Amino acid sequence: MRGIAKGILLMALIGIAGCARQKEVVVAEVAGRKITAQDLVELAGKLPSFTKDKLLWTLIDREIMVQEAYERGLNNDENILRRLERIKLIEIARLLKEKFRERIEIPEEDVRRYYEEKGLASRQEVRARHIMVRTEEEAEEILKKLKEGADFAQLAKEWSLDRVSAEKGGDLGYWREGEVIGATAQKVFSMEVGEIS
Repeated sequence: MRGIAKGILLMALIGIAGCARQKEVVVAEVAGRKITAQDLVELAGKLPSFTKDKLLWTLIDREIMVQEAYERGLNNDENILRRLERIKLIEIARLLKEKFRERIEIPEEDVRRYYEEKGLASRQEVRARHIMVRTEEEAEEILKKLKEGADFAQLAKEWSLDRVSAEKGGDLGYWREGEVIGATAQKVFSMEVGEIS
């Protein structure tokens, strides 16, 4: 089914490119509700990193959820309507931020001067990784494996409860001194490069 849809989508997108009336070109239909080329183009503008076939499936999934919500009478629930309004405002703010960010160009010299004036250039920066586990015994077992030469990233993927960082081998990104607080940050900034704790 998805393979057929991809083929249809590609043909539809090729046709859309030269079409002046995108609002009328139907690229999919869900339970009688038409998804137009204009819907697809609008979503593509908001989510530029999505591939075109993923965009269509996203629209289809959204439409199915909306229809399910209507069938269950959720369109009259005040809490849901308020939450949807908040989500809409957050999305609008995100899109505006993206558009303004594209237009702003800050010369490198200005950035360098700002960092020097604020004392940010001299702050220590570290790249941290972690493996979050439930028990001290698990931590000790992992520490033993690391000392025996096991790959940190692989162990993070296998053991860590923090699934977001686990998928990146336990990587937490770069931390700048003073920007991250707490006992973990204090420990991280006191460690030597390559040290495991």
